[in-house]
This record gives sequence, C-alpha cells and structure tokens, in this order.
Amino acid sequence: MTTQFIFSSKEQFQKFQSTFRVYARLKNVTSMEHILYNFIRDKDLKRGFTPIKNERKLNADYYRKEWRAFETALHDLGNSIHGRVGRKDWYEKYGSKVPGVQLPICMKYKDVISEEMWDAIYAKLKEVSK
Repeated sequence: MTTQFIFSSKEQFQKFQSTFRVYARLKNVTSMEHILYNFIRDKDLKRGFTPIKNERKLNADYYRKEWRAFETALHDLGNSIHGRVGRKDWYEKYGSKVPGVQLPICMKYKDVISEEMWDAIYAKLKEVSK
C-alpha cells in the first residue's frame, strides 16, 4: 500500500504530521485519527491498537471480536470521511455552540488535506478494509 497519491511533496506530509502532533500533545486525537496517521505513513493500520484478551470483556461482546475497537474506529473513519460535508455543515450550524462537541476530522485537517485528498483516502480505505 502506498500513500504517495495523497501528498505531492514532503512539505505537505510534514505539515500534516505537525498538525497531528499538535492535537496529540493537546490529548485531542481520536482513534480514527490514529488510523488515518498510520494510513498516511504507510504503516499497519492496527499499529497502536491491541486486541482484547480478557475473557470477561470478550464475553460481554455479542460477536466476541478481539479487534472491535480497531474495527469500530476504521468504520467511523470511513463514515466521517464519506459524510464530511454533512458533518461540517452540522458543526457550523449547531455543534460549535454545544460544549464538548468535537470538531469533525475534515475540519481539523482542512488546511492540510484537500477535498480531493479526502476522496483518494476514502477510496483507498475502502480497498484496504475489505
């Protein structure tokens, strides 16, 4: 898997990386963003996630999935990218007025990732997550 299609220069990647690090230092990074970061760096998407091994926790899940946190975050990332226009509109109308509502991922990285890049990321994520 190669992600050279996303950023045309090293400077663009470094800008994304520094933006991600700012949010990480502020403890304002979601699991979706960790997957996006792994994806853009061309690393294993599960990097940073650990499977659930505790039998009690596995029994509490109807499907008994060890990787359910990762799978949920990957699914949420795809939905966030695909529905970014609606999420952005909603946030601008209502979310910014409600305390505790997180900024949508497309708005966090709007200065770094263009709409075309989001489309390319979404298409590649669909291929990878099959």
